[in-house]
Order: sequence, then structure tokens, then C-alpha cells
Amino acid sequence: MEWNISGQDFVTFSRFVGAALAMGLAAIGSAMGIGLAATGALKSMVRQPERQGEFVRTMFISQAVAESTAIYGLVVAMLLLFTTGGGHTDGIHGSDWVNGLRFLAAGLTMGLGAIGAGYGIGIAGTHAIEAITQRPEMSGVFMRTMFLGMAITESPAIYALVISMILIFVMGAPDAVGVFSGNIMDIARYVGAGLAMGAGAIGAAIGIGTAAAKALVAIARQPAKQGPLVRTMFLSMAITESPAIYALVVSSILIFVFTPTDAEAARIFGGMDLVAIGKYMGGAIAIGFGTIGAGIGLGIAGGGALDGISRNPRKESSLVRTMFLSMAITESPAIYALVISLILLFVFAVPDTMSWAQGWAELAKLLGGGIAIGLGTIGAGAGVGIAGLGGLIGISRRPQKEGAMLRTMFIGMGVTESPTIYALVVSLILLFVASSDVSTMSQGLHDFARFLGAGFAMGAGAIGPGLGIGLATRDALTSMAKQPAHEGALVRTMFLGMAVTESTAIYALVVSLILLFAVG
Repeated sequence: MEWNISGQDFVTFSRFVGAALAMGLAAIGSAMGIGLAATGALKSMVRQPERQGEFVRTMFISQAVAESTAIYGLVVAMLLLFTTGGGHTDGIHGSDWVNGLRFLAAGLTMGLGAIGAGYGIGIAGTHAIEAITQRPEMSGVFMRTMFLGMAITESPAIYALVISMILIFVMGAPDAVGVFSGNIMDIARYVGAGLAMGAGAIGAAIGIGTAAAKALVAIARQPAKQGPLVRTMFLSMAITESPAIYALVVSSILIFVFTPTDAEAARIFGGMDLVAIGKYMGGAIAIGFGTIGAGIGLGIAGGGALDGISRNPRKESSLVRTMFLSMAITESPAIYALVISLILLFVFAVPDTMSWAQGWAELAKLLGGGIAIGLGTIGAGAGVGIAGLGGLIGISRRPQKEGAMLRTMFIGMGVTESPTIYALVVSLILLFVASSDVSTMSQGLHDFARFLGAGFAMGAGAIGPGLGIGLATRDALTSMAKQPAHEGALVRTMFLGMAVTESTAIYALVVSLILLFAVG
């Protein structure tokens, strides 16, 4: 069977796949958010059936906002389906690969970017209905707060929409016959930019929605503290959005800074271009996935402060300070990911020539470094925020034990972050220490497997321990607030639980180091 595929065929294929990704992925978060709003209305109607009309009205409003993220996906999908992509008829040339894959990347960007926003908007909507149930006379206040929270929750999806539109309408490739280094660099830049922004929007949007939801419930509990609570909500939202800003910055750098030179645009595709794929895609993976956990964790920590203020308004200043401290530590995994991403983009240069065998090994080192830190921050980013939540709740419930609570919280956060430190170490080893001097394709593929395996083993292996240790810390702190007389026993049990939980991250580290240094 002959495969006579033209550039037009490939571009059309990519547009269709991009449209499917945009609509399919965007529908996930939007539908979850819409469903959450419905569950909130149904629960409230059971408690106050006489207010059915108001609950249903609020439900429809929040559902309409949640559905807007699916509409973004629908708009991008329609543009991709009916945009003329062009392409050669005498085979697939470099410009066809670029144009096709930038369309696919545009769809991926919007699809991923809408998941978190749709879900986060639903979280805010369902808690707005709950707040109205508790304080029906403050319905107007809750609606205004809900709209403000939803607007900020939606902003990461709007960043993704902007990047998607840029990929569709602004970027492209000069029409040329052949496949050149510049084409490969453009493909890696555009796909990387889409992945960075799309994945980078998920965690921040969920975190912002969580903070908005907690603010609504807190205002219902303490209406006299509405001003301080709204102020704290905005502060926590601003910090929670920062991981999405990091992703937007890296995405913009990939699109607008690393344009191929004239020499690269005219150079025939070779093994050295695998380095370009590794640095651009590795940087995108690092920041895209590396911001998910931190975004969620920041929202959880901010929500903990809001909950604590509503339970113990006299400790407002102390709780806000603790929130800032816990958020600073929660954000650190995202900063590690940003640093590795920028190192990949700006430190490693694409050589003028390189064998294919060596190129495959270098590609794996760069990709592995990005994967290790990108995946390795997810669990700890969320876990540190969960630990902060426990500390904030504990201080609000048992303020006389604030010192012990803070001490335990910081210790727990430090241990929670350790799996990310392991991932950071493996990432740096891959980028700066791991050596590969291969002369045959067999050796190149061998190194490709072990370098990529080392990055994935450590990155994926750090997710569960980071979450698990954070959960143990949270429950130790909340238990201390309930039973302060048993503080010693609770802390000892926490340490025992942490040690066993962390063992799996250590196993992953050992396997990664074996792949890097003991086999070859």
C-alpha cells in the first residue's frame, strides 16, 4: 500500500486533531464546573425549598460563566475546522510540518487551558449558593463576590485563548521545499508554547476558584469581616495566579524570542536539531507541568487563611502573615520549575552540527531534565499548600498553641518539599553532569532510554509522596488543635508516617541514579 500524503493532507489532519483537542478537553472542565453548580443548588433546595427560585437563578448564572470556557474551546475548534491551512501538493515539506503542528498546538493550548478554569468557576458557584443559603439577606454581596472571583478564575483560560489565537493567526512558516533546521525549531517552539500555557493554566485556575469559594463561605460565617475577607481573597488570588503568569512568560518567550536565524532557516535538518527539540520542549514541560501543583496548593493555603479568619477574627493579622509564609514555600516548586525552564531555554545552544546518534542522547538529557522537575513539583506543590491549610486551621482553632503549630507546619512543609528537591537534583544532573559520547545509533538510543527513564522515574515518583506527606502534616496539625495534650504523640506519629511515605520517592531517586551512573 502506498502512502501518497501531501502537505495539504497533513495540515488538514492537524487542524482536525487540534479542533478535537480544543473542544474535547475544554468540555471536561466546563462540564465539571456546570455540574458542581447544579449540586450546590440541589443541596440548598433540600434545606430551604422556599428559596428554590433564587438558588436556580444563581445556579444558571454560575453555569453560564463555567460554560464560557467550553465556548472558548468551541471558538478555537471552529476556527481550526474552517481555516484554510494551505500546504504543498508534492509531499510534506518543512513549512507543512510547521503549519500543521502549530494548528494542533493551538487546539491543545485552549483545551488544556480551559480545564482548570471551568472547574474552578464551578467551585466558586456552588459555594456562592451555599453562602446564600446561610445568609439569604446578603445575596447581593455574595453575587458580587462570586462574579469577581469567577472573573479572576477565568483569566488563565483567557491567557490560553490569546496564545491559541497567536498560534493560529500570527505565526507560520515561509513556503519552501525541503525540511530545514528552522522548521524543526519552529515546530518545537510552537508546540512547546502551547503545552506550557495550556498545562500552566490548570492549577492556577483551580486554586483561584478554591480561594473564591472559601471567601464566600467565610463572609457568610462572619459578615462583619466582609472587607478584610475580600481583601485577603484578592491577595491570595493574585499570588495564586503567579504560576499561570510564569507559564505565560515562558510561552511568549518561546514564540517571540527564539526565532531561527537565516543560517538555521537554510540549514538541512540533522541530528543537531534534536537539541532544539529537547531544549524547547523540555523547557515547556518543566514550566507547564511544574506550575500545576503550586497553583492548586496556593489556592488551598489562601482558602485556609480565609476559613481561619472567619472562625477566629481576632487572629486575622497572624493568619494573614502565616498565609504569606505558607504561600511563599508553596510557590517554591513552581520557581524551581521556572529556573530549570529558563536554563533549558537560555543556557543550552543548538550546535551547528551533530551526529544523529549523539543528537538522540542530548535530546533525552534535555527532555528528561524538564520531565523530572515538571512532574516532580506536582505533588509537593499541592502538598505544601495542604500542610499550610492544616497550620492555618490549627492556629484559628487553638491560638494559644500558635508557636507549636507554626513549628510543626514548617517542619512538615520542609519534608513535603523533599521529593521535589530530589527531582531538582536529578534534573540538574541530567542537564550538567550526565555524560554521553556515542558514535553509533545503538549507543545513542541506549542513552536516550536511560536519560529519559531517569527523568520520568524521579518526576512521576515524586508526585505521590509530596501529596501524602502534605496530607499527613495537615491532619497532624488539625489533630493538635483538637487534642493539644497529645501533641508529642501526634508529632511522633506524623514523622513516622512521613518517613514511610517518603520511602517511595527515595526508591525513585535510587532507580534514577542507577540509570544515570550504574548502567551504560
